[in-house]
Amino acid sequence: MKDPIEARTKDPVKPEDQRVLLPHLRAFHGWTQEELAAEAGLDSSSVRRFEKGRRMPRKSYEKIVKSSRLPLELVEACHLPAVRAGRAALARFTAGLFTELEPAVAALDDVLSDVRRAALAALLVELADPSMPPAPAEVSWEVKVWRFVERLCHESEAVAAGEAERALKLAELALRAAERAPGKGARRLKLESYCWIFLGNARRVGGALPGAETAFQRAEKLWAAWAGATPILLAHWRLPDGQASLRRHQGCFAEALKLHDKALALASSETASRILLNKAFTLEQQGEPEQALATLQDAEARINEAREPRLLFGVRFNRIVNLVHLEKFEEAAERLPQVQAMAESGGRPLDSVRVLWLQSKIEAGFGRRAEAEELLDRVRREFLRREIAYDTAVATLELAVLYLEDGRTAEVREIAAELAPIFAAQRVARETLASVELFCEAVRQETVTAELARGWLQELRRMG
Repeated sequence: MKDPIEARTKDPVKPEDQRVLLPHLRAFHGWTQEELAAEAGLDSSSVRRFEKGRRMPRKSYEKIVKSSRLPLELVEACHLPAVRAGRAALARFTAGLFTELEPAVAALDDVLSDVRRAALAALLVELADPSMPPAPAEVSWEVKVWRFVERLCHESEAVAAGEAERALKLAELALRAAERAPGKGARRLKLESYCWIFLGNARRVGGALPGAETAFQRAEKLWAAWAGATPILLAHWRLPDGQASLRRHQGCFAEALKLHDKALALASSETASRILLNKAFTLEQQGEPEQALATLQDAEARINEAREPRLLFGVRFNRIVNLVHLEKFEEAAERLPQVQAMAESGGRPLDSVRVLWLQSKIEAGFGRRAEAEELLDRVRREFLRREIAYDTAVATLELAVLYLEDGRTAEVREIAAELAPIFAAQRVARETLASVELFCEAVRQETVTAELARGWLQELRRMG
């Protein structure tokens, strides 16, 4: 009867096993592919191809095993079965991850454009089958997981302005995937840290400021826990830039500006424009529109228009916002059509609503109150329909100020009554809720004035 070990050594090694076994054998000696090739008497390009999954001749396989100083029988009896068991466990792990993440991608239908959703789904399909041949650049399954987690984080940021709850769910989902990612556990802390940054951002936008503070502290601690190489390069500047947004939200503008500058020092020239846009918003909130405009000009000069149309829209939109603050309504009106066209072509309906909101401010600046009120009411109704609580509150108070100045108290009662259901249905920041409740109570008591409404409006804007 034939010896089972001898029979097993006659079988070729499967390509999917090669991709794990060869790096495994190299790890015993800390060899590179070139060093293994030299020890085995093979060409280094052959070893690279074998590790990518190119079928390996039996003779080459035996040379490689011999060069590793391990008995062939030991490799066949112990190492190969371990590799195969690991691959089976990985497949089971991936199936569980896919089951958890796939419904989340499907749930993005009403938030993401077809192109962005398809790109996210394509990454998920790759994750569903870790035995798929690697891409030409030899992308490992670990790299695919890291890229997918990174994409989830970025999608969380993209939807945060209009969908705080969805942004939070995406960031939490990214963290769950990061905690289950393959590879060295200590290295995985870097990926978890990246997720905590976006969790902090989502909590901030949702008004949970203590939770946001905790998330950023967690991100900072985990980031420092691993200083070695990572499967993909994660943007370190995201942490101070996210912390800056929280400090701005808290009214700590000087500290926010220092954190923006720290982020700029960590960022590449290609990503600086994004940080500058955020810094300009801080300057605007601080009441420095001239400095904000200078910062926006610097940001626009660094933008690749073809590659970053969304970022360019943000810069040009915020330029008009600051021109309105400076009461430069003529220049604001001249620039508005360009931003309107960008919003319409960008495929994000909320952008068009916000441009309409901006137009109402320009109309009010020109003294065209009827046009401003009509536009603002359209904006308010759109936010109300989408159940975007914060923006609904701000637009409602802005409209209330105009109505109260015109003595239209009946209309103020109507729009105030429409606020209650949306705030009852959503979690919002306590400060936002307090301002809205004070406004609604004053309307009920018939003590509301334009001056009081302006005060609550100022408080809401500070928390934006």
